[in-house]
Amino acid sequence: MKILTIGGATKDLFLHYKYPDSLQVGSDQDNVYTKLPAGRKIEISKVEQFLGGGAINTAASFSKLDIDATVLCKVGNDPEGQHIVQELKALNIATSLINIDNNTATATSFIMPCTDGDSTLLVYRGANTHLQDKDIPQAELPNFNQLYLSSLNGEAAQLVKPITDAAKKLNIPVAINPGMAQLCETASIIQESLPNISTFILNACEAKEFMLTLIKDNKLQGVDKKTIAANSPELLQPWIEQESSCFNLGHYFKEILNRGPSIAIVTNGSEGVYVAHQDTIYFHPSIATNIVSTVGAGDAFGSCFVGSIMKGHSIE
Repeated sequence: MKILTIGGATKDLFLHYKYPDSLQVGSDQDNVYTKLPAGRKIEISKVEQFLGGGAINTAASFSKLDIDATVLCKVGNDPEGQHIVQELKALNIATSLINIDNNTATATSFIMPCTDGDSTLLVYRGANTHLQDKDIPQAELPNFNQLYLSSLNGEAAQLVKPITDAAKKLNIPVAINPGMAQLCETASIIQESLPNISTFILNACEAKEFMLTLIKDNKLQGVDKKTIAANSPELLQPWIEQESSCFNLGHYFKEILNRGPSIAIVTNGSEGVYVAHQDTIYFHPSIATNIVSTVGAGDAFGSCFVGSIMKGHSIE
């Protein structure tokens, strides 16, 4: 089995700070906030460098599942880009489809620790945003059994439709895990591409944002929230409310599956994961664990789910 992962390649710098709680200033329903005082030095105890980016994270995961993985991404013509290529080769991940950008540096993320293993990321997208249609090797696509598209930003976000069109013609299944920027800035491209996609993966915040777009663009009508059982799992309760009507995750899954994908997934952090297929919504609670870091958790889940399906496992 061979898979092509398409998306970002990043140098991740993890900045370790001994007292992240001292930087927390509060929280609301959706976010915890961190303060970085102006004019003050914050002592970092350690800096660690790793490979990152959706295309690389998922390729590494597929490789660990003994699936032959190839990466399609763009890096700068710089030491960071060269390091990424060398490290991927050491992981037995094919690098022949990595493109070099002579004008833009390799993407870099600066990752600041927060509480409970979460982090704040300062992201420079760099060469990732300059992946172009000419960088897509159409002649190579028939060599793969599966495509996996992670987040694409900038001009690269325009590639979702042509890539998935080509895969559809070749009968190659496509899994996609777009980022929030795509869902906000190029949601129409995602909508147009849904008929070409087999597995559609978002987290709860991303799914809510995309559902709001679907409601607006398609003038969808919700239901009376009194009809939804109060003891339903979190995301199956009223989720988006508009005047007297509401939508929940069930409405979201129905809209996604009606537009093409056979599997739709929504992860919800510590609560767990929801998977819709045909007439069934599956739910599995998160497994209790000692959280070291949540960075890349979405890539890890999505790639392991798709890899397991490729290896013949059922959704259950």
